[in-house]
Amino acid sequence: MLQIETLYNHLEYEYNEDLDYIDDIYNYLHISRLLHENENEAIINKKMELLDEGLFLKLKYDDIQIKSLAQLLKKYNKEKCKLECNINKFLKQYNINLSELIIIHANISKAKLEHDEKKLNILNHKLENWWSWISNKIINFITNYKQGDNSENISKILVCKKIFKLLNLHNKISNIEMYTFKLIIYDIKNYGKKYLEDYDHLLLENFYKYLNDELNDKYDSIFNMEIDNSKEEIINYLLMNENMYNLDKNDNIVITNIEDNIELFFKLNNIYNLYKMLKLFLKEQYDNTQTIVLDNKIQEYLNSINIIINELSNKEIEDLLTLDMNLNKDTKNKYYFFVNYLNNILLAIFNIYIYQLNNNVKNILENKHNCLKEFKKTYTKKI
Repeated sequence: MLQIETLYNHLEYEYNEDLDYIDDIYNYLHISRLLHENENEAIINKKMELLDEGLFLKLKYDDIQIKSLAQLLKKYNKEKCKLECNINKFLKQYNINLSELIIIHANISKAKLEHDEKKLNILNHKLENWWSWISNKIINFITNYKQGDNSENISKILVCKKIFKLLNLHNKISNIEMYTFKLIIYDIKNYGKKYLEDYDHLLLENFYKYLNDELNDKYDSIFNMEIDNSKEEIINYLLMNENMYNLDKNDNIVITNIEDNIELFFKLNNIYNLYKMLKLFLKEQYDNTQTIVLDNKIQEYLNSINIIINELSNKEIEDLLTLDMNLNKDTKNKYYFFVNYLNNILLAIFNIYIYQLNNNVKNILENKHNCLKEFKKTYTKKI
């Protein structure tokens, strides 16, 4: 039997560099945000306990900022790509590649979380098969810090070490991404849009992709929303969907769980999100041209909104749809006039249907419902 566990215990310990450093950066950035916002001193002191003595000042003098995470991520990804290419070139002779090993590792982690012993047994068997190109003799050389007795064994030992260096890079990249997601979530939940421009486009894009994937895994594709890859649209997507994610008391990322009224929740949540995106395009267009033109992109959003309106329509909503808009040359601002018309329809839909949801689901939409009410007050003054 191949002594895989011995190999992993030895090389994982040897190639465990920088993981603590990434933990420290996350804690430092979180504490810095709390200090900047003059948050409760007891909370700050509790977070400070997570850093070794003197480390906060050291990281401060090192000028660690949010952008430091993006710089590290780019650096590690570059190293990872170069190392993967080199290792796969060697592994080709054994008809295996690194992507297979990474998938096995990911599935093992998932099976451990699910306490699925049967699955773990199967996956450990696959792991042993993947490593079948080495022998216990190679493992003994490695664990006893010996070079090897011939060129073939020396090459295998070097590649084994490179693989664990690569696995360490994967862990560092994963940790940076997860810590970044937690920082973004904390900022959105506590300060809205205020700090999101501080995040590199890469960091925001990674969180958007992660969130989209998590929602698709949990609810199939019902919440899938394709957006342009601009920083502005990503930020707005994250803000619009802030009711779909959270941090628990242990700072773990939690995707909102909806078990009842999923279809109605989706329609209300989606029509609001579509409306918010449409407003952005209309505002941009109006600021540039001082008019409203229903181009293809705007038409696409209007059509999507209209489908949901028709599905939820009743007499009250139909009356709003057919209401004479009284648009004329004296209208001060056509943008506010148009979005007010849409806002009134959406508010009527929310007023009718939100009370058909159970309290838990209703609470998830409460902020969006309140925003529509506030928009109504604002737009009434603007037009």
